[in-house]
Amino acid sequence: MQTQDNLVLETAERVFRDLADPQSIILRGDDGWKAPLWQALEDTGLPAAWAPEALGGADLSMADGFAVVRAAGRAALAVPLVDTMVANWMLGRAGIPVPAGRIALVLPRGRARVAIDPAGRVDAHARKVPFACEADHLLVLAPGARGASVALVPASRCAFTPGRSLAGDALDDVEISASSDAHRAGVEGVGVDRVAMLAGTVRASQIAGALEAMLEISVNYSQERVAFGKTIS
Repeated sequence: MQTQDNLVLETAERVFRDLADPQSIILRGDDGWKAPLWQALEDTGLPAAWAPEALGGADLSMADGFAVVRAAGRAALAVPLVDTMVANWMLGRAGIPVPAGRIALVLPRGRARVAIDPAGRVDAHARKVPFACEADHLLVLAPGARGASVALVPASRCAFTPGRSLAGDALDDVEISASSDAHRAGVEGVGVDRVAMLAGTVRASQIAGALEAMLEISVNYSQERVAFGKTIS
């Protein structure tokens, strides 16, 4: 009998394989693959994996979610699935219903300027935010005297300076001076350090997945490549 984590992982891997194969994406040469991929991800509930069901999430365990994150790294997934998973975890902790669509994270790290006033208006400037210009919403985290505050801002109210990572993915500067659709102050369990640790762990897990794929590709190549009458392995 299959366990839930196997079913979740197999579903994610099937979607990645069918709609986000890196070689097929390279041959296609445009971004037309992203919309059907994201729709398939939302149909499976993966972007809201870590949010409670009562708020529109899938209420999966952290272990199940991290299995998906690692698989996303193996697939070189070039959409903000894991960013949205972390954002929806934060929304769940804040008691805010999860929205449809992609979410980018604006966190108070480095030289970022991030503030949320009691009315939920956001004043923020952050550099190199992954997938910001492709997001439907931005989730902003700001420290405060009574604990961290979170605010959900539609991307249409934000200004972006486009940039690219070494992989060619969106990595944008963000300027926000706008009211949010929803906000909470003093959210328990969503401190800046804790969110930074979760975000960092998620990235590390993606990297580990990518390294697994690189190792598998290298081993397979060494077993197939023939030189001087023998495989190079």
